[in-house]
Amino acid sequence: MNPNLILFRTTEGERLASAHGHEISTIQRRTLLAVNGQSSVQDLVNKVFWVENITEILQELYDMGLISGDVNTIGNQARQAGGSGLVIQASLVALCRELLDANSEKIINKINSSPANIPDLEAAVLSCKKVIKLTVSEKLADQFFQQAQVILNEIH
Repeated sequence: MNPNLILFRTTEGERLASAHGHEISTIQRRTLLAVNGQSSVQDLVNKVFWVENITEILQELYDMGLISGDVNTIGNQARQAGGSGLVIQASLVALCRELLDANSEKIINKINSSPANIPDLEAAVLSCKKVIKLTVSEKLADQFFQQAQVILNEIH
């Protein structure tokens, strides 16, 4: 598994994470709960230190269809479940990481602190554009804003 891959819970993964049944093992459930749509595989390896062989457990969860690294897959499932705001939020975070790299943390925090609904995320994107323009560059701010608008319009 690519250590830089950001993992998301699928709709079924969300269901099992909140259920207390015996469909998956305790260790799989604990690992599933750590998958948050923001952490890479490497982040999870570092963060979930109590799980031995976490990459193997992640692969099992991936093979079971409980987690995915494809935002588009999550988008389709979340739209079906009515959770498009969370998909947009995760997509915007991925965009920040891609465009801003080392300068992304403040912007990611701003996006994550916004409620996961379309109007609030649109406002957060505009606010983020202003911050990027002031702290990084106007060109990057415009690029972020254009790509964020595509994400907002695509999923919305």
